[in-house]
Amino acid sequence: MKLSVVIAVYNHRDMIAVAMDRVYVLSVADMEHSIQNGGSRDGMAEIAHDRTGRETQLRREADSGFYDATNRGIRRATGEVIGLTHSAGLHPGGSRVHAHWR
Repeated sequence: MKLSVVIAVYNHRDMIAVAMDRVYVLSVADMEHSIQNGGSRDGMAEIAHDRTGRETQLRREADSGFYDATNRGIRRATGEVIGLTHSAGLHPGGSRVHAHWR
């Protein structure tokens, strides 16, 4: 079963590395990871690009806000299970990924 994890983000330079690390430590054999960046201007996209692995897609495109970015990520996802998170919703000590079955 394939897992798709979507991070919708805009101008969260200080948290994107943490968000990405929390996805990378998931013990899932078949996983894709998509970062939907709505055109950040704080250097977030450059940090994400430098940390992007082969299983991560970084999308830079204007959107109409958080929900539009999330929906774009869901439409591109190819997994049977989709996990949603965002850099502003991280809490110390644990990841907050919400999974939804297709």
